[in-house]
Amino acid sequence: MGIRYATLCSGIGCAELAADPLGWECLFQSEVDPFACAVLVDRFPLTPNVGDMTLLAARIRAGEFDNWLPDVLVAGTPCQAWSVAGNGESLNDPRGRITLELVLVLDAIDVRRSAEGSRPCTLVWENVPGVFSKDDNPFGCLVGALVGADGAVDPFGRRGKWPRAGMVRGPRRALCWRILDAQWFGVAQRRRRVFLVA
Repeated sequence: MGIRYATLCSGIGCAELAADPLGWECLFQSEVDPFACAVLVDRFPLTPNVGDMTLLAARIRAGEFDNWLPDVLVAGTPCQAWSVAGNGESLNDPRGRITLELVLVLDAIDVRRSAEGSRPCTLVWENVPGVFSKDDNPFGCLVGALVGADGAVDPFGRRGKWPRAGMVRGPRRALCWRILDAQWFGVAQRRRRVFLVA
């Protein structure tokens, strides 16, 4: 059996396009934007879109997804909360708080996978480097929640500045991150993004 994955904030299916040549099986997508949903239906008509990701954790805990528990969860949560192009309100922006909802979904998947004797799910998360630079430390909040810390992780005493790459281990899981730039991967533009794997 190959890798089974799911996407949250699926957008127009970029992760699905990347996974297809690898032979990975997409169990479900989670997207609410009407235009993006229309693109997903056109590109991936056989893959179910389960809708609002903020409702998924409860549905997974209730057993609704027991036949759809992914090995890998891929998410590119909205970036406007920490992006130059957005309003930059960080975790005060509902789009920013969706990033923390992602942790609830991952935790629910892991509880169900553990009950069936499977290994924990791997998370791959992508976003803009602006998530490093907000005063309320949204990246530290995400890292702390993912690893099972008591609160937000600080950027290692670096006066509020997160390093371009790093690793944190906690009681729940370990994770690492790195900033990658699309120009070094065959794309004719500079497009820096944070990639986190937990």
